[in-house]
Amino acid sequence: MKKFSLFFLIPLLLSSCSTNKVRISSFIYADDDIFIEEMSKNLLSSFHYGDIDYHSYNATRSQLNQNNQIIKEIEDNNPDILLVNLVDRLASKSIVEKAKKHDVPIIFFNREPLSEDIAGENNIFYVGTDGSYEGKAQAQIFDSLVKSNANSYLASKYDKNKDGVIQLALVKGEQGHQDSEQRSNNCLLGLKELNYDYEILQSTFCDWTSETSFTEFEKIYLNNLDENCTSKIELVLSNNDAMALGVIDYLKTLPIYNKDKKVDHYFGLCRNISEMKETELLLEKESKKALEAETIKNAFLKNMSHEIRTPLNAVIGFAELFDSEHAPEDESIFIEEIKKNTNILLNLINDILFLSRLDAKMVEYKKEFIDFVPLFNASLQ
Repeated sequence: MKKFSLFFLIPLLLSSCSTNKVRISSFIYADDDIFIEEMSKNLLSSFHYGDIDYHSYNATRSQLNQNNQIIKEIEDNNPDILLVNLVDRLASKSIVEKAKKHDVPIIFFNREPLSEDIAGENNIFYVGTDGSYEGKAQAQIFDSLVKSNANSYLASKYDKNKDGVIQLALVKGEQGHQDSEQRSNNCLLGLKELNYDYEILQSTFCDWTSETSFTEFEKIYLNNLDENCTSKIELVLSNNDAMALGVIDYLKTLPIYNKDKKVDHYFGLCRNISEMKETELLLEKESKKALEAETIKNAFLKNMSHEIRTPLNAVIGFAELFDSEHAPEDESIFIEEIKKNTNILLNLINDILFLSRLDAKMVEYKKEFIDFVPLFNASLQ
């Protein structure tokens, strides 16, 4: 497996494809991940020109979904290049085997496959960040923050209990995720290399989302309060921006204290939700209408079932009388009854079809003058 820049590598592969329109198929693990969402937008804009036929598939965090999507795409559309953002990096082997069988190159991105699963493959590539570099960069940012106002951590305002040790919380993306572990481990290693001592109070996994981070960090925060209900946490290390924002959003819900350590104010947001409430009321009304329509429809079908069975039973009953002993002169009566009930049945079916056309708004209304008396008399006969 080789590592390259994604936007350098794709043109390189395209140059080896035919002069026909090139089909590029991208498979992402989830479209609710902020980073992946932004990357997908960039891919779409980069391939928005004539000779590229670009398609994107969302696995919704299911490796089974992704496997099925890739198999179907390869078998049905014979793509020129696959871009794969794995749900589970342990699943790369089967995807590589399928692509090899159909001679389709793969560029894995964001989540690096196991090297032993794809060792020696010439048409397989990986594009992604260096988790070790990013982890150490976090440590360096923290060091710059401390050194901007003090000569040591002990002397800084960030050391709450003045023990010279960083009490920290870890907010990780995903359990067992290679990039998540690399960032976390190298950030801690970076702190050690910069001569910081630390204590991990608690760690959690937040699935790379701000919403989960908000909920999980609330648990960590409440679990690490001292006897004065003050947080012991001095530093939070997060694997990505989205989860960091979730932590910040939670911290914004906490009170702001003054110099006397009394609650001064709370930070909050005021939002006009009038439009949202109006939409909710409208949806509620439409739901009630739909429920009423469904009730009427069910009642109609129940009644129609009875109305249809009555003439149908008459037709079947009189038809069966032909097979039993009967006087020849009765046959004309049988035939007449069958005709009559057949007409009733036909009119019912026509009425049902007309109602369905009304419901589908396929009937046009035309206003015209008519003589009502003949119509009324005909209905009485």
